[in-house]
Amino acid sequence: MEAMEGKYLELVQNCINYARSFMTLPEPIESYFEDCPSDRFKTMDNAAEGCGNKLYFNKSWFTGQDRWENHRVDIEFFIFHELRHLHQHYEIALLDSNNTVHEDISTIVSWKNGFINYTRNEGGSTQAVNLSQEVEIDANAYALCLSNMLHISDNIELRFSVPQEAMDLADPRSRQYYENRPELKRYMDKLKRDAGQPVVRKPERNELCPCGSGKKFKKCCIGKGIYD
Repeated sequence: MEAMEGKYLELVQNCINYARSFMTLPEPIESYFEDCPSDRFKTMDNAAEGCGNKLYFNKSWFTGQDRWENHRVDIEFFIFHELRHLHQHYEIALLDSNNTVHEDISTIVSWKNGFINYTRNEGGSTQAVNLSQEVEIDANAYALCLSNMLHISDNIELRFSVPQEAMDLADPRSRQYYENRPELKRYMDKLKRDAGQPVVRKPERNELCPCGSGKKFKKCCIGKGIYD
């Protein structure tokens, strides 16, 4: 295991700073690389893990030239995913110590039970079980929201290496979060106000995107929660 540094740490820290606007997180957060295979990362199916105030990243996965150069948004997604896990654990610790929490108690209890009975992703048959757990659905959905919001004005198509079955669970949940998570709704409402006229209907996939980029909706803001 080695402490992250340089450009890799800078990316992680930027994501941490952004995420703190939406989630309660421990302070400070330490970030580490670990080689694969290892006890933590037995296969390349597992990209990252978080525990307490520490983030651990599969070094081979994170620093792969194609991913680092061409798919950095994928790395950001997994950073946000693990930060959501740190938030989950942090809220559990606050509840256990009778301190003020920032989530519904029933939600925190659900997370606590989920971690007690947690199945790690070690490839093979464990992947499907891992992806269907509530703590993972929540982490994927929240990471999807943060990734979309971070790049909402970039006019780029976001692509993630999350298995399709995980995205099938995360996408509808993320759309709910835009509406029922106060911190996300405030952010999205501000974006809509800043954009001027509200959109009264969802554009068709092949229509020009209402943001004015000149691109089709399916290649631009679809799924970002502004116009759908």
